[in-house]
Amino acid sequence: MTAVAHWFSPDVLRTLGLSLLHFLWQGAALAALAAALIAAARQASTRYAIAVAALVLMVAAPVATYFVLHQSEPSFSASNQAAVPTIAYVVNLATHRAVASTQSRFLSGGLLIIFVELWFVGVMLLAFALPADSSSSPVCVAASPSR
Repeated sequence: MTAVAHWFSPDVLRTLGLSLLHFLWQGAALAALAAALIAAARQASTRYAIAVAALVLMVAAPVATYFVLHQSEPSFSASNQAAVPTIAYVVNLATHRAVASTQSRFLSGGLLIIFVELWFVGVMLLAFALPADSSSSPVCVAASPSR
């Protein structure tokens, strides 16, 4: 197993990986919608508000997707099994197995965990890739008065 697999349960890793995969199309759809709205907007303040709203939605989309996917996963704990009638449990178990058998190897295997790990490494690299010396930042150089 990999390092991230030791930190989180397999269900959490799978849900996180599926959330990241869903964000690929969600982010593209939000970007296309924002681009169309920005092209139609006439005022700069309206374009700015559209862009900010699109960025906020892009942050919220994977979080909301994670919770939706996490809520939709069937749970097979011992306490739930005692409360559910036998026939309903068999139907639920058969449905779960049918869905699991039709999923691709990527979604159920180790490749999804590797995908989550690569995403995590990318986030960490970009988070710590800030310039060590703030005076060498292009913003500070451009803002400094020239003589």
